Amino acid sequence: MGYRLEGPVIKCDIEGVLSEGICFGAIQLPPDGQPIVLLNDRQTIGGYPKIGAALSLDAARMTQLVPGSSVHFAPITHHTAHKALQLAQRFTLRKPLQEASTMNEQQLSESIEQLLVSRNLRHMTVAQAALQPGYYLRAARHLRDITGTVIIGTGFPVSGTFETDGPVGAIALYQALEALGARPYIACGAPLSHALAPDYRVLNLTARNLEAARIEATTQLSALQPHAIVAIERPGIAADGRYYNMHGEDITAHCFYFDPFISQANCPTIAIGDGGNEIGMGNIAIALTRLDITASVTCCNELLVADVSNWGAYGLIAFLGLWSQQDLLANISPEDLLHYLSARGSVDGVTRQNTLTEDGLLPFEGANIIEQLRVLTHFLPRAL
Repeated sequence: MGYRLEGPVIKCDIEGVLSEGICFGAIQLPPDGQPIVLLNDRQTIGGYPKIGAALSLDAARMTQLVPGSSVHFAPITHHTAHKALQLAQRFTLRKPLQEASTMNEQQLSESIEQLLVSRNLRHMTVAQAALQPGYYLRAARHLRDITGTVIIGTGFPVSGTFETDGPVGAIALYQALEALGARPYIACGAPLSHALAPDYRVLNLTARNLEAARIEATTQLSALQPHAIVAIERPGIAADGRYYNMHGEDITAHCFYFDPFISQANCPTIAIGDGGNEIGMGNIAIALTRLDITASVTCCNELLVADVSNWGAYGLIAFLGLWSQQDLLANISPEDLLHYLSARGSVDGVTRQNTLTEDGLLPFEGANIIEQLRVLTHFLPRAL
């Protein structure tokens, strides 16, 4: 009938309610305080208080857990639930296995592109419409089989420190590229550079003005001879030569310049953004005039957009794993990376609080994206 959960007793002020219809995944609270999740063989009506409902996609996975397994619930909105179901229908649950297995790389890229803006948190569907489809595939090809240096620029200043969106994806891409034989560097300024230096190769950015940044970029590009440069959630210069956040606040005084690394590079350049004020958004400047944002004018060879910039890195890694036949995405734990960064002083870019979140979203959101990318690249079976 259902799935019984055991843990601390949950008290309810209501002993019972009038019988009413019970949906699949409903979480009822019996008098003993141990909730139950009602599944396929549930009764049609019931009178215990209900404290919520598990998303049907997750309820199906819950039935496969062995006794003693831990289950964590996190609240989501109705909008998020509907979007998740729509994506499942579009990309996994209702797609015939034969069709999925014969999807070519261009179709896969377009599916990834749709997945990564499906939440449309900052109107990135507007940006997506301005891009030629297949941009994740084209960008990933620049990173395929690289054994030399790749510079990954990240770090968006917030409240005197750095936000979680950007560094999570940068670390994930760094680790994937290193596993494939490349020599990545993470380019960022303090305090992020100091936080990462003990564990990663770091290119510490120091330039506080454009002229100094051009000199710094010339020196470092000559020394490192990168085969590709990637910017992930890195602020981009606006038309007036200054930097702005999503609220239109001038943050120039808190930024170290990275734009010249992109504009002066003699190698492919890739940029990932989720709002319009990041490096690379100059590629679609006209489209961004529709958004209420002070957009960046810095261009790149291939612009990628996503609802959260970290997720854009996962889209690249999906292709790198597919080509190398390694489940690289399986090695990424957004929650672990958020713990790592939080311990070093990160904040959420939306709430400006030191929490285990990215742009106001709990880590399970990023984990769900990774899972769907693994399904699309056949490292996970379709849900039943």
